[in-house]
Amino acid sequence: NVSFKTQYAYIDDVCINIDDYIKNIDIYKNKSCIRCINGHELCFANGTKIRSYFRHKNSSDTGGEPMTEWHSEWQSNFPVTEVSFPKINDTQIKNRRADALIREHNIIIEFQHSKPKTEEIINRKHDYNLHNKQIIWVIDGNDIIVKKLNSNNRYFLDFSRLNTSWKYQEFSSCYDIIFIDIDGYIYKISP
Repeated sequence: NVSFKTQYAYIDDVCINIDDYIKNIDIYKNKSCIRCINGHELCFANGTKIRSYFRHKNSSDTGGEPMTEWHSEWQSNFPVTEVSFPKINDTQIKNRRADALIREHNIIIEFQHSKPKTEEIINRKHDYNLHNKQIIWVIDGNDIIVKKLNSNNRYFLDFSRLNTSWKYQEFSSCYDIIFIDIDGYIYKISP
């Protein structure tokens, strides 16, 4: 993606975190190639106003539409991103690309900022199930009002603002649980 930035890179086929890179910069800076999971060459961006990250060295390795800063930030925290799941049979609706993958648990994490169609949510679940993957949805809820109900750490999420009810309604047909990110706090809800 043209907005790609990540906290992870591969050096000599070993996945490292940006913090490890910074701690061992004298060792790593002499390595000939830092790559992303897809094999594209990355370079270190030493953020002075934002946290450091890796980005593509060659702009020709990126493409697609820019993602939101919220989406890019979330995705940058996972070492395995933008994983393709091509059609494996005629029942798979279309080729898929997961935002993040946790291979050892067969979990795909999808980050959703804008309103999807209910049909697309259902279709993604169907297609990823064919690959034996479960989906965890993380929804950008920064326009949702949070009210603390009592001292038992219970909260009320107010979806009454215009155009925010999709953030749970669109998922109610096929998911028991989704996660809403509101200002860096994660709320687990049953749509």
